[in-house]
Amino acid sequence: GVGCEGAPGRVSPRCIAWQQSRAMARPHGTSRRLPAALPVAPTAWALAATLLAGTSPGQQPIQAAPCFDLQPIRDGANSMLANTTARGVEVRLAKNGADLFAEAFGTAGLDDRLPIASATKWLSGAVILSLVDEGLLSLDDTCGQWLPSFTGQKAAITVRQLFTHTSGLPEGSSVISDPNITLAQAANQIAQLNLVAVPGAEFRYGGVSMHVAGRIAELAGGKRWSQLFQERIAAPCGMSQTDYFGFGFTLNPRVAGGARSTAGDYMLFLAMLQNGGLVQGPQGPVQVLSQGA
Repeated sequence: GVGCEGAPGRVSPRCIAWQQSRAMARPHGTSRRLPAALPVAPTAWALAATLLAGTSPGQQPIQAAPCFDLQPIRDGANSMLANTTARGVEVRLAKNGADLFAEAFGTAGLDDRLPIASATKWLSGAVILSLVDEGLLSLDDTCGQWLPSFTGQKAAITVRQLFTHTSGLPEGSSVISDPNITLAQAANQIAQLNLVAVPGAEFRYGGVSMHVAGRIAELAGGKRWSQLFQERIAAPCGMSQTDYFGFGFTLNPRVAGGARSTAGDYMLFLAMLQNGGLVQGPQGPVQVLSQGA
């Protein structure tokens, strides 16, 4: 089924066609009066022409998505192309697990696989919290508990602070984008950096602190970061097009900004969150994250 589009309070041609098809699909001897202009806004429903073609007398057509005025989404996407440096935009809108809108604009194609920059952070947070759910890690664990190279004030930095940009570590460093070292080596190099604030005292947005948390996750989970993500998040969610190689293969993935994905894949992740951490797997429901996570 395909949701019909129309401005609020108006009936779109597809809605009218669906209403007429319902009348024609009723058994002989029955009838239903349809108003000439039925307000549809959020309550009317439409059916794809392919479904209508297979409807025989006496069968009730399957109802699809409700009618919405989606033109403002297109206007917004085209405005972004006209007024920013963006060359392509893909927009997806879903409700209750069903796509209501999926269109690409400019040079973008539907489900292009691209680096997703800081949208990576949400995925990384899910990896960390999956370890917390399992009791392998606590948000209040300190760097000193896991990483001997962190000493002094830096030893007291917690995983919670690492992932809320309050660790006191610098916002950026070339270490996190060096493809020729491992995440373990990167964390040890970060341990040598000077603090720019007392841990827990200031908010400083960046990727360095999350990088350290990624190494702690490797130790807690006993596997490389990319493998932790694939097994704990990507695989159960069905995200076959998402990994941490947005800038090429490396053993030092950018935990705060190195993933690549497609819009469709990312929607699977968002649907899992919206559903309280639950996904429907081939063998039944799978709890990827707890409600608390």
